[in-house]
Amino acid sequence: MSAPHFPKLVWLIPMAALSVALLEMPYGYYTLLRLLVCGVCLYLVAWDSEHGRKSWVWVLGGCAVLYNPVFRIHLDRELWSFVNVATIGLFAAHMWSHRRMEA
Repeated sequence: MSAPHFPKLVWLIPMAALSVALLEMPYGYYTLLRLLVCGVCLYLVAWDSEHGRKSWVWVLGGCAVLYNPVFRIHLDRELWSFVNVATIGLFAAHMWSHRRMEA
């Protein structure tokens, strides 16, 4: 099954935003980050669900819950930094997996 071509920015924009979040930023930045990461995760969940990639649906769905801006999960700054780095890795792995499907 071939995958449609997504621009790499689908993954690179949230990865860059998560990287910036490792710096000291105003509170509003983190709210926008939650919206961005949750939205991208939900978009990818919808696509993966449609294409039978159930393991990615669960992983990205969990990520969407973690970053959702409505029912916030409160973690300390140090733990959020770890989660942000792990999420960058998650997006990189998903991009790599998706690109392999395109080939």
